[in-house]
Amino acid sequence: MHRVTPVLTTLIALLLGLMAIVINTGPSLATINDTTWESIGPEGGPANVVVVHPTTSSTLFAGTNAGVFKSTDGGTTWEYASNGLTSSNVEDVVINPITTTTLYAGTGRGVFKSVNDGANWVAVNTGLGNPNSGTSQINSLAINPTAPDTLYAGTWSGALYKTTDGGETWNEVYNKSNTQSWGIVVDPATPSTIYAAMWGFGIDGGVVKSTDGGATWNQMNTGLGNISAKVLVIDPTQTDTLYVSLNGEGIYKTTDSGANWTQINSGLGTLARYATALAIDPQAPDTLYLGAPDDGLYKTSDGGATWSKIDNSLNNSTVDFEYLVVDPTTSATVYAGLALGVHKSTDSGATWAAMNSGLNNISVTEIQIHPSITSTLYIGTSGNGLYKSENSGATWNPLTGGFENPAASDPFITALSIDPISQTILYAATSGHGIFKSMDSGDNWVAASNGLPFNPFVQSLAIDPVTPSTLYIGANTGVYTSTNAGDNWSLANNGLPTNTWVYQLVIDPTTPGTIYAGTGKGVYKSTDSGASWTEKNMGLLFATTISALVMDPTDPSILYLGYYAGVYKT
Repeated sequence: MHRVTPVLTTLIALLLGLMAIVINTGPSLATINDTTWESIGPEGGPANVVVVHPTTSSTLFAGTNAGVFKSTDGGTTWEYASNGLTSSNVEDVVINPITTTTLYAGTGRGVFKSVNDGANWVAVNTGLGNPNSGTSQINSLAINPTAPDTLYAGTWSGALYKTTDGGETWNEVYNKSNTQSWGIVVDPATPSTIYAAMWGFGIDGGVVKSTDGGATWNQMNTGLGNISAKVLVIDPTQTDTLYVSLNGEGIYKTTDSGANWTQINSGLGTLARYATALAIDPQAPDTLYLGAPDDGLYKTSDGGATWSKIDNSLNNSTVDFEYLVVDPTTSATVYAGLALGVHKSTDSGATWAAMNSGLNNISVTEIQIHPSITSTLYIGTSGNGLYKSENSGATWNPLTGGFENPAASDPFITALSIDPISQTILYAATSGHGIFKSMDSGDNWVAASNGLPFNPFVQSLAIDPVTPSTLYIGANTGVYTSTNAGDNWSLANNGLPTNTWVYQLVIDPTTPGTIYAGTGKGVYKSTDSGASWTEKNMGLLFATTISALVMDPTDPSILYLGYYAGVYKT
């Protein structure tokens, strides 16, 4: 009942005799050589689904791209609850309505089950097929409210599965190869009746229905336009009434159990017709909420006859809705699962507050420790800008001053560097917005891209350790150098291959005029501060993209690189 947001993560490990570099993009604990790492923030990240406990509404579960999280205080704080999950990408969570300590999670590697409130999980995938195939990539789950050992799972491949033994075994009950299943609904009054929203790449999409517990299925598309169905909800009191979101077509409603559908788009904007989240108030089922990417939040109080846009903090072009749910005991409380984390409203959607404490899923691209005040840390993120901690990571503050350009307000930080002598001076390299400079330890920033091409994709940044007013950057158009602390930049590509990206820059600390560049076509070396470059690819299997390049801190004549063909040493 939500949209899958694919996440692309790059993991490069370079093992040296004296160091290990590990990039961890999730909140899980990782143990390396008996050293345990724990997440210290900042908070945020995609929430694919939010589930309210059926009897204790202050208890919530969130399925995210980093696993399952649990809150026992209405979302104010969250704790990691993914022990045993072997897939971090959780797309749906359902709770047994009778034995409420039993939960199921639909993930990118099948279904997992917990019998202790999410403390531990085990895979229950027998019958779902290869864990790496589309048949085990679970988009949606639904549970029979009166016989909760019976569940249905919708998959990325379009197949629907059923279990009658609490997930111990699954059997395929429906399969159309040109579809994907995005939502399953069990009729609470007649649980043998099931509906599924199918995203169709031909004639097989739309809404399908079974009245015999999944044994047989029929399409229910009369009146529907586009048959790529995204979200499906049912009126819990009048179960012959359902609502479905069709991609680009908006919302349709049926009052005869799917036999006929009518479009109900009055008041919806064009972008709202691509709704990815839809929720019905179980206490007042004529009230529904709709969330659309790049558009915001809409609400109806008359069963969809008219929709109104709610003017609030979620009503902007940057909010990407994954899920909406109304508290079953308190109608004024609504939760939104967003690409920005979990948000909560206690006034029927009029105002919202972030509820992300403990949801640590910001993708960190760069970390810098202050060279003399080691309790001060800086991190760069992929699309969430810069953060600073002055207490060893216990708390973090965003650094936004100076990024006024709307396109760079939350930049993708590719590199950070601190002036080794004047340590209040920092430089930040971005992807698509050039270089920024701070003179006051990150509180304020100014653009420092004079001489760079328009919107360069800067990948690396290096400061001369002896003369820190001399800087080098690697970008999608080559190497640039500045000799006046970033006020002006000049192209320094003599000897580098044309039309290649420069991903890594390393300066020899004992001979600062010696620089190594890891490019899209191998390694190059300069001995004249970037004035000229020489290829240094002998011994490499392929002269291709260099992903990591580091220098031995005790012997600068030794370098290590990581790339497609493995780890190499000079």
